[in-house]
Amino acid sequence: MSMSVLQSQEFIAAKTEKSYYADHYRAMEDLYLPDLSHRLDQIAPTPRRVLDIGPGWGTQLIWFASRDHQLTAMDLLPIGTFVSADTLQEIAQKTGQYVAWTEHDILKARIEATFDLILASQVIPHLKFRPDAAMRHIAQMLDPKGVFVCVVLDRDGHPKVAAPYDRWEELPDYGTGPGVPEMVTCMYDAEGLRRLLRTAFGDVSVQPLGADCLIGEGREGRP
Repeated sequence: MSMSVLQSQEFIAAKTEKSYYADHYRAMEDLYLPDLSHRLDQIAPTPRRVLDIGPGWGTQLIWFASRDHQLTAMDLLPIGTFVSADTLQEIAQKTGQYVAWTEHDILKARIEATFDLILASQVIPHLKFRPDAAMRHIAQMLDPKGVFVCVVLDRDGHPKVAAPYDRWEELPDYGTGPGVPEMVTCMYDAEGLRRLLRTAFGDVSVQPLGADCLIGEGREGRP
């Protein structure tokens, strides 16, 4: 049975021993997950091969699994930093869908597989280097008929958030230094996100999402 966002959040809250999810992270999810999940149901109404980049505590993983999608989760951080191996096992037991875990940095990852849907929720603003290289790697992992979906905070909706860079083009290129510290490295407005997606995708759209977030979608085509 397909789970709602609320049911997915309750599932994750019951599996994590850390209070941060219930006390803080879940409130951030509430900004965008209901609208995002509605959009994902439109994009992938039937089971697809899905890559979730930066799955956080796993809320979207259980949501995808309950809809029978074939799931791979990718994170720069080891499993257990946020989502745990036990949570993945519980997801498989509840839904019958195994979640493959891979530890990779999307700035240089090249997985020998393609996906119908690639999702990155609140991941891109945290990259330590210019994210256009990551976009090109993501495009290589996307099936020709697939879609890449990303979510970022809308800079216009969060004017008090102080990030060291206003535009993603200002971040250092990958390989030119140690990169900026792990934090929100830049904020996005609609045009900035559109410029980023166009570095790797020919068919691009950017729309408001939920409360003060943006959703960007990229599909095949020459950028």
